[in-house]
Amino acid sequence: MGRLIVKIILGVIGAFLLAALIVGALAYRQYRLSVADGFSPTAPTFELSPASNIMLGKDVRVLAKMQCPWGYAPVKATLDLAKGLQSVAEPVIRKLGDRWGKSEWEISAEIQPYRTGEIKPSKCSIEITGPEKNGTAYSKTLKASIPGFKVLAVDTGGKRELDIAGEARPVSAVDRNPLMRVLLVVALVGLLALALAGVVFALLVWKKKREMAIPPPTPWEIAIQRLDKLAAELGDGSIDGLACVAGLTDIIRLYLEERFSVPTTTRTTQEFLLDLERGEGPLGADHRLFLRDFMSAAELVKFAKLPADETLLLDALAKARRLVESTIPEVEDEQGRQKEKENV
Repeated sequence: MGRLIVKIILGVIGAFLLAALIVGALAYRQYRLSVADGFSPTAPTFELSPASNIMLGKDVRVLAKMQCPWGYAPVKATLDLAKGLQSVAEPVIRKLGDRWGKSEWEISAEIQPYRTGEIKPSKCSIEITGPEKNGTAYSKTLKASIPGFKVLAVDTGGKRELDIAGEARPVSAVDRNPLMRVLLVVALVGLLALALAGVVFALLVWKKKREMAIPPPTPWEIAIQRLDKLAAELGDGSIDGLACVAGLTDIIRLYLEERFSVPTTTRTTQEFLLDLERGEGPLGADHRLFLRDFMSAAELVKFAKLPADETLLLDALAKARRLVESTIPEVEDEQGRQKEKENV
């Protein structure tokens, strides 16, 4: 389960990185195409608000929108007003948003008529900058026309103060070049992916240290676990008597070899029984007697095809368990008793 979660997290990280790389590559390609193709802008058309019934001394908002390829942006607008008009505040350049390959901009200004009658059209110079091409930075100035209008006289009821428009917000480098925004997003996605990878790595290291901190099972723990499993399989009929005898023989031989470094698995049964007759090894007399009787009976069951009595097999399993439990080192046995006291 843990490995599956790690694989899923790594897959998500990989998908994030792949998506970020694809978007970044496409954005950079679109940006390079814009630079290679160049940009031949046309002057935008300004509109008035209100468009009619303009009163003397009332503010009039002039507004124009234009689109520029990525990397190009209007950075400055200068008004050249006709007679009878005055500027309330400097023109404001505002970015409306990005589309694929293009950015939309809004240029607005507040003007005010100070005489009645017909006002001739005014001009607005718009400076556009862009990326370098052949070592020369792109720069062009457009002359856009602000339509003329008729100013109507009003009874002001005295002098009124002019409404001052807010200051223009400078156009940032990110606004001028949306590719920088894309690259920033790619960088953020990359940092997020690296952070996730760091978390996964830390979890793997923690899991590895935890596994190393847990000591491996002892030979007697393994033997008791296998004996219990063998007894359960014999009880529910999962194995027959012959398989139980073979399994019990293997458990005993392997335990004696790992516990006492006695080469039981490389010796024949006759050699093993001969050692028991000589009284060699660390086992007591009662355990040697059990092993001699059991190993002899096992040989008859395996090779003479004698039937294995289930009662005798259960007794042999119980004696084998007592053999293992009685040969547990004293330190280990004391620790087990201490754990039992703590549990109580």
